[in-house]
Formats: sequence, structure tokens, C-alpha cells
Amino acid sequence: MKRANAIDYSAWQPLTHWHWPFPLPSRLYQRIRVVTRPSLPNRDDAFFRWAFSGPEIENLERCPTWLNLNFRDVEVLSSSRQQRAVELVNNTRLAVLIAAPVGCEDSPILLRYKDHFTVFRRPMMKTTPWGRICGFENTSLDEIHALVRGVHHAFRARLTRMINPLYFFSLGLESANPYISTFLWLSGLDSLLMAATRRQFCDRLVNVLGEKAFILPRCDPGGQPNYQVGAMVEDLYTFRSAIAHGQLIPQSLLARCAFTNDRAKLIHSYPTPTTVVDVLRECALFLFTKMLKLILAGGYLKTFENVKSWRLKLDHPI
Repeated sequence: MKRANAIDYSAWQPLTHWHWPFPLPSRLYQRIRVVTRPSLPNRDDAFFRWAFSGPEIENLERCPTWLNLNFRDVEVLSSSRQQRAVELVNNTRLAVLIAAPVGCEDSPILLRYKDHFTVFRRPMMKTTPWGRICGFENTSLDEIHALVRGVHHAFRARLTRMINPLYFFSLGLESANPYISTFLWLSGLDSLLMAATRRQFCDRLVNVLGEKAFILPRCDPGGQPNYQVGAMVEDLYTFRSAIAHGQLIPQSLLARCAFTNDRAKLIHSYPTPTTVVDVLRECALFLFTKMLKLILAGGYLKTFENVKSWRLKLDHPI
């Protein structure tokens, strides 16, 4: 590609409607940054009125932080370089959502050159109530950087054993059905654990994370949710098995319960009424992100890449 024939492109994607607590702009990976909302076309712009509904435009205008990647390319529609830019931006946002699963109401990627836009549609990313409540409270910019590097390494190295769980994570956020999202997150977790049986699933999860480890992050007000790995793994596997094999979910998992902290106090910020399945959904999401963080940003990526070394890690308590 001759530089004289290239023009400036920019790719933009809403990051989150939640408060971004880190500096702006924040560089996350190579030339990908978190920035403030770009200058969007006027509401009477014919393309925007064709591409988005009125409420969608309002949501885009309200989203305070966006991912941005500037690059150069020849003026060719949907070139491989443009497709690569879209993938880099989307995978970067996926890494940020692993760090803090806050979801995002709007997900389109806008590709801009001169005064023209192309839109790449992406599904809305939903989350759990505790994911919304916690926001970015329990993460750091350093952890986000490490996760972004890890996610891009997995895709660049074509590490299928990690790419498939990342797809499970993304599809779970995209699903509007809470049972299906929980099932997808547990399936992704099962894939990371390489578990062929209930016993392997439970034992390996306890080995890696610790039996007494709290699953959900602490968030004030409310405190530390009182759900530990060893106490929840059997119910989690039972739920996943029931969905996978077309069975009815046991009534014990559909029963009403309280969402409590480690002092046996009700967490009033959590929506009620609550069922055991609601708690399992929270646990599935945060156990999955714990495992992804451990591998991608916790120093275990090389161990994970070697099947024998990773299996050895899984089968021995911490």
C-alpha cells in the first residue's frame, strides 16, 4: 500500500455507560485508547437516521467513554486492514469487561473516514446486578492492561483453548436469557478446567481458587457477599448439567433466598426477590472472570498454553 494513496481512518466503540475511574485518554493496547465521546453526526444526518433508531442515537450520545483506534488505509470498503481494526477494538473491550463486567447498553463499532461512516453491529452486552453494582471498584488500570495483552495474545497465537472460553464469556453477556447466560459462563469455566466429570469440575475449581475463597468481589455499601467456592461448586455443576441435558432445574435451585454478606446481613442494594439461581448466575460470572484473570493476567498464561503443565496445576491444591 503506497502511503500517498492512504487516508486516515478511525474506529470507535462505546466502552461503557459506567464511570471510567482512570485518566482520559488511557492507552490500553498499541494505538487503542479510551477517550471521551467522539463528535457524532447531527441527528438529521441521513445515514445516522437510517442506521440507528432515535433511542439508540440518544444512548450513543450519552455514553461518556469510547474505545478509539486511528489508522491509515486505502479507500476500499471492508478491507482486511479495516476488519482487523474492528476486531482489535472489539477484543479490547472484551478484555475490559473481564476486568469489570459492567456490560454496555450499546456496542456498534463506527468506522470513520473523512465525513463517511460504516457501522459494524455488535450485540448489547448485559451483565448481572452485582456486576453493575461493583463497576470498576475492584480493578486497576494495570490489571486491565495485563488482561488486554493476554486477550490479544490468545487471538494472535490462535490459542483455541482460550479463544473458545472467551467466546463463551462474550455470548453469555449477549444473551437476554439469564439461564442461558449462566449456562454459557459455566461451560466456559468447564472448558478452562478441562473437566470431564462432576468431581473434576468441583475439585479443580477448589484446587485453583481455594475452598474458602469468596467468589464475588466486595463492594460498599453492602460488604462482602457470603458465597465461597467450596460451598457453591456442587450447585453450579448441578445447574449446568440440568440445562445441558434438557432436565428440569431442581426446585431447590428455584427457591427464594436472601442475598447476604459475610456478617449474615441482607445486602439491601441487591434487587429482590432473589432465588438461588440468581446467586448461581452471579457466582458463574465471577468465577469465570476469576479464572480468566488468573490465566491471562495472573502469570499463568504460559502454564495454560502447555496442556500437561496446566493439568498438573489444576490437579494440585494451591
